[in-house]
Amino acid sequence: MEIDYWTSSALMFGVFADNEKLGGASAYGRSLGGDDSELVKEEFNRNVQEIIRGEQRTYKAWGIAIDLNMEAEDEGKTAAVFIMLTVVAAVIVVGISLRSYWAMALTGAGLGALMIWLKGISNLVGLKGGLTIELIVPIAMIALGVDFAVHAMRRYQEEKTLGYAPRRALQIGFAGVLGALGLAMLSDGIAFLSNVSSDIQAIIHFGIAAGIAVASSFLVLGIMVPLAAMRVDQLRRPRPGPASLAGRVLSTVAGLNAAVLFAVAVLLLVVGFAIPGVAVFLAAILTFLVAPILILRWRNRRAQPQTDFSTPGLPSSHEATLPGLLATVVGGLARFRPIVLLVVIAVTTSAAILALRLGPEFDVNDFFDSKSDFVVSLDQMGNHFAGRGGEPGFIIVKGDLTDPQALTALHQFVGEISRNPYVGRDADGLPSLEYNVFNLLERLTASTYARSQIKQESGIEITDNDGDGVPDNQEQISASYDYMVQN
Repeated sequence: MEIDYWTSSALMFGVFADNEKLGGASAYGRSLGGDDSELVKEEFNRNVQEIIRGEQRTYKAWGIAIDLNMEAEDEGKTAAVFIMLTVVAAVIVVGISLRSYWAMALTGAGLGALMIWLKGISNLVGLKGGLTIELIVPIAMIALGVDFAVHAMRRYQEEKTLGYAPRRALQIGFAGVLGALGLAMLSDGIAFLSNVSSDIQAIIHFGIAAGIAVASSFLVLGIMVPLAAMRVDQLRRPRPGPASLAGRVLSTVAGLNAAVLFAVAVLLLVVGFAIPGVAVFLAAILTFLVAPILILRWRNRRAQPQTDFSTPGLPSSHEATLPGLLATVVGGLARFRPIVLLVVIAVTTSAAILALRLGPEFDVNDFFDSKSDFVVSLDQMGNHFAGRGGEPGFIIVKGDLTDPQALTALHQFVGEISRNPYVGRDADGLPSLEYNVFNLLERLTASTYARSQIKQESGIEITDNDGDGVPDNQEQISASYDYMVQN
């Protein structure tokens, strides 16, 4: 006897579960930043996937996009380590730019305080946590905060170098830089808050959180940190001549340790360990700020205060080295204005042309690890099914579907879709239009058992005289729906 058989490089099947027992809500929709019910379903999905996989000796199994939020959370915890390293690098840049241990320690403390502010204010206003708020907003806070701190602190140092006492130097410095920093804060805040006009909840919450981040960065690192630096300078006992090599090495090591410990606090806060994060933050404050300030007070009681408040070990000429180099470069470029303008115009024109050629894409690889099960499952579906079967989609029709005229109009609509050459096809080449009301009604009218059950339960006989797979009148259609829902 000849046996007919077929082979396939891949097989796709569905696993159905009781949606109500898994928390209800949408059975199909998935969104980043989902609520607890979605997380419960995703955990269930992973458990089912683990059971189906088994030891995978002769096959490989993937659940198709079954754990969007859990995958984002897993990768977010990995990315949090890079946020920690970003904090360390940012604090080191502050130390190199301002050449001050206190600038490093105070900036690190400011960044840690910003994370606490973000968590606290977000909870206060009821923002939903998620990948954007937990990872993207902290990066924006670090970038903007360090920018505010460097500008404000550098301006303060410039006035202090001219011989002004710390309080007066800060007043003059603030008068020169706070206007610009305030405008930057307002423009950035407005740009982020424009996301509130979106209809997508995650984007709305991101806009609000980013607006909070901008304002917090300005207040903490643009105002509070320079004020704290001024107060520290008032307590410091200046030393004549440059600092010793041992003193410089000790300050550098202490600054690096402060950067690392504050970065660890930020890491813990970002990944959701609030209490340990606050504990590490307070420990860093006590170790690298409170203890050195107490030592300064103790020294001040032993020595007569002096009026020179320049940075110990760093002469004014040395402090101005980096700005001097920048000023020289900028001044040199200004002498060749025509050439500079031509270069800028050429680069801008080229960039504009290339930007017009940029095609809009939304590739999942841009957001998740390309080796993750989430991405691999979508790639496998694209390789084996998308070329012919297309991507799945749902059309929701709201109305009285017991009305025969409504069903007739809907049937015509389905027919139009079937004739569309861009609709996916099944293995027989027919349009892949499953899970609609007509599939269900056709199965019911073709089933002698189902028709007999309906007649027995409701006393209504189901007929299909025209052979279109739909019961002949509204009463029969309604009884069919009741039976399908129950059985």
